[in-house]
Amino acid sequence: MSSPLIEIRNADFGYDDVVAIAGVNLTVSAGEALALIGTNGSGKSTILRSIAGLLEPLSGTLLFSGAQRTQETAMLVGYLPQAETYDADFPVTLRQAVEMGRYRRLSWWRRMRQVDRVAVSAALAVTDLTDQADAVFSTLSGGQQKRAILARALANQPKILLLDEPFNGLDKPNRDSLTRTLVRLKRSGAAVVLTTHDLDLARDVCDTAALLNEGTVEAFGPVAQTLTMENLGKVFPSIELSADASTVIISSHHGH
Repeated sequence: MSSPLIEIRNADFGYDDVVAIAGVNLTVSAGEALALIGTNGSGKSTILRSIAGLLEPLSGTLLFSGAQRTQETAMLVGYLPQAETYDADFPVTLRQAVEMGRYRRLSWWRRMRQVDRVAVSAALAVTDLTDQADAVFSTLSGGQQKRAILARALANQPKILLLDEPFNGLDKPNRDSLTRTLVRLKRSGAAVVLTTHDLDLARDVCDTAALLNEGTVEAFGPVAQTLTMENLGKVFPSIELSADASTVIISSHHGH
C-alpha cells in the first residue's frame, strides 16, 4: 500500500515558537480531499501554510509520500491563500497569466515549450476557462479571476493543492465551476486540502474532514462520521445548527 501524499504525525504548528495548534495527526491520499473546518484562529490557515512550506512544524513529523520535504516536493505543491496578490489591471490575457504558473519549470530565458503549452491548456480546461483564454485579464469577473489564479497554480501540475477559503465571494456559477474543478482534480489523482465554513461544500467535494477547536483537532475522519451534530456542537457552541447541520454561517475571516 502506497504512503499518503500528505502525512502529519503528532505535529505542533505555530509562529515564532508559539504553538497555534498542537498534536495534529492527519493524512491525505492521492485522489482525496480534506476539509479543515473551525472557528477563527483555530489553526486552519496555519496547517495550510505549514504544508505549503511557509512554516516549519514546531515539533512532530510532516511527510510527503512517506519522505521529508525536498526541493522536488515543493514543486508538487500548489497553494492559494485567501488574499492572493495580483495586479488586476496588468495588460495580459488570461492565457498569459496562466502561463506564469509554468515559470518555475522553464529555463532561465522562459521560453514556452510544447509541454508547457499543453499544461496551460489543460489548466484552462479543468477550470472551465478555455473560452475566455484570449480575454484581457482585467475584463474578467471577480469569480473568473479567482479561477484564473487557480488555473495558474494548476499549470505547474501540482500533486497537492492547498486552498484557503476558496469559495469566499463566489457567485453560484463560479462556485459550481470550482466544485467541478476540484472533483476533476481528485479524479486525476491530486490530493486537495481546503479550509471552509460551508458544510455542504465539504460534503460535496471532500472525502475527509478535520474539525479544529481551540488549537486542537476535535475530530478527523470520513466526512459523514466527522460532521455530526455532536461534533459540530463542540466546535461551534454559539451557532444554532439546523436539523441536518447543512451549513455553518460564519463571516469571512483572516485568522489562523
